[in-house]
Amino acid sequence: MSSSERPLPPRRNPPGVTVREARPEDNAALIALELASPLVLGAERVVYDRSPDFFSRHRLQPMRRVVVAELGGEIVGVAAAALHTPLVERRPHRLAYISHARVRADAQRRGVAGAFSAALLAWAKEHGAEGSYWFIAPSNEGSIAFGGRGGGRWPADATFRRIDVSRADAAPAPPLAPARIEEAVGLINATHAGQDLFEPPTAASMAARLRLDPAQYGIDHLRGAVAGGRLVAVAGLWDSGACMEEVRTDTRSGDVTRSRAASVLDWGWALGEEPAFRDLLTALAAEARSLGRAALTLSEPAPGALPGIALPSSVFALSLFTPTVPPPVSSPRGVFVDLVYL
Repeated sequence: MSSSERPLPPRRNPPGVTVREARPEDNAALIALELASPLVLGAERVVYDRSPDFFSRHRLQPMRRVVVAELGGEIVGVAAAALHTPLVERRPHRLAYISHARVRADAQRRGVAGAFSAALLAWAKEHGAEGSYWFIAPSNEGSIAFGGRGGGRWPADATFRRIDVSRADAAPAPPLAPARIEEAVGLINATHAGQDLFEPPTAASMAARLRLDPAQYGIDHLRGAVAGGRLVAVAGLWDSGACMEEVRTDTRSGDVTRSRAASVLDWGWALGEEPAFRDLLTALAAEARSLGRAALTLSEPAPGALPGIALPSSVFALSLFTPTVPPPVSSPRGVFVDLVYL
């Protein structure tokens, strides 16, 4: 399931634990493993239903690898890595984003997480990574204790805006003409200049991104606003909720909340054109509602970085760790997260 078919490097795993690359036929087992591996966030237990396609989101990452850990021939753990080159303090760093690490409860404390982590880091190093990074919810105390052992926690969390689309009502946003891709890239780069973890696209890299899985996210999913013959705002709508449902259980009340969200990718606006982007975002919220989604999510690099929108919304945060790359002392323009790497 990766862009590289070279085998995992040999290593000494704990007794009985084997690590291998995930295969398409693992899909059902991995969906079940995710559902059986809740994240403990204070009084809440959160699982993600990734049916019908566990591997869906990974296909939008151009250089990725998903591995499973087995005990006695059964899959008991899974994790993924994706390589890309974001900027930290305006310098490019080749990093492996480590994500979706899960270990079945009865297999924990048996070296499973260490085994698949070592395998992914070895693969990443083999492909030129200088380090890795990952996100952890601040209230996930167990994962903070495990994932934070290597240090590198950033002083500021990455934040995200979640827009409630239940009342969104707007005309569809116009599609972006393929001939305007270069203009779109210019707006995206200008909007996010100086934001840490942003990976500046080029026209070529954007075109390649849109070819990875066009049914899921391609040129047909980009929207643009044109005024005076020029592109003034751009944003892409990714229906990330098509293959991921969040299931939250409040352990105090027993209440269960299920939700699927869409995501905004590749967004930006021209200087002084915040109203055009706000209207575009409102149109995307209405489109997300028409897809049956509960919310529309996008990175909010810093407070006030997004134009206000007349819909209810909330903010959530994730702690960011880069053990081998010194965290910035501060991020004056904030931290941008490409939701493909989340």
